[in-house]
Parts: sequence; structure tokens; C-alpha cells
Amino acid sequence: MLEAALGRALFLERLESAVVRAAADGRGIVLCLLDVDQLRNVNDRHGQAGGDAALRAVAARVGAALDDARWSTLEGLLGRFDGDGLIVMLRGARLRDGEELAEELRSHVAGASIAPDLHVTVSVAVAAHRPGESTDSLLARTEKTLHLAKQFGGDRIETARTPEPRERRARTTSIDSLRA
Repeated sequence: MLEAALGRALFLERLESAVVRAAADGRGIVLCLLDVDQLRNVNDRHGQAGGDAALRAVAARVGAALDDARWSTLEGLLGRFDGDGLIVMLRGARLRDGEELAEELRSHVAGASIAPDLHVTVSVAVAAHRPGESTDSLLARTEKTLHLAKQFGGDRIETARTPEPRERRARTTSIDSLRA
């Protein structure tokens, strides 16, 4: 539930800690950043209470999904990201896990009625932490990907597939060429 979602500052603190631990134990981190589409229109049509109800309903669905046995092997953490967004961190996850969870969340929210005449959708960005990547860089990639999902009309998932840094690609290429 929204009340159970961590505030932004505490979530970011826990994310930073997870990034540090990932450097030591190699467990993957995936972020799913969710944004309620057209929340301003919901607020205009249904008042602030309608917007709050929409956020609570989305948060409840996210929390329920994280409690599902299918995701129990991953450490899931839910937080508020901004006024109309939530963020999920999956520790011990691969990018594909995040994509599957994101689609599950997107479809559950789109298929739900919050009130008799209130339906909302969400846009979801998925990004996997890269070894050595800072928390700020991971968040920036995830936010940029969310903007892309919103730009294409919402009610969709976009995955951050940023190429690896040039120096890493160069090392990989040179090692591969030595083997040939």
C-alpha cells in the first residue's frame, strides 16, 4: 500500500546500500519506475482525492505483486519516487525479471477499476544496474527511459538498453580478437 511504500529519501538510501553490496556479492539490481499516466487529468476530473486513490490502488497492486510467491526469491523494495510515481528495486534479479514484473504490473493496473468511473494506466521503465555504475547514473537512465515510455503515449513498458561504455566494449573486442 502507498503508506507501506518507503519515502523517496529512505528508498534512495537503501538503493545506495544495495549498489554497494552488489559490488561485493555480484547480485543483480533491477529498477522498475512506474508513473501513473495522466494523473493531472485524474485530479482535474476526480479531485485530489481521486488522484490519491489512484496512487494508493497502484501501490497496493505493486505491493501485492511483490508479495506473490513468484517473486519471493528476489528482494523487492517499494518506494515513492515523486508525486505520481513509484519505484521498485529487485535485488538478485536480471533485466528479464524486471521486464516480466513490469508487464504484470502494467496489465494489472490497466485492467483494474479504482472507482466506478475511474481507470488509470501506468508507464514503466526497467533498468538493470551495471557493475561499477553509480546509483545516480542508474536512476538517470531509468528516468530517461520512463520519459520515452510517456512520450510514446503511456500504458507501456520501456527497457533501458544503453550500450556499455566504449572502454569496456574495446576491451571485449580486443580479447575476442585475440582468441580468433
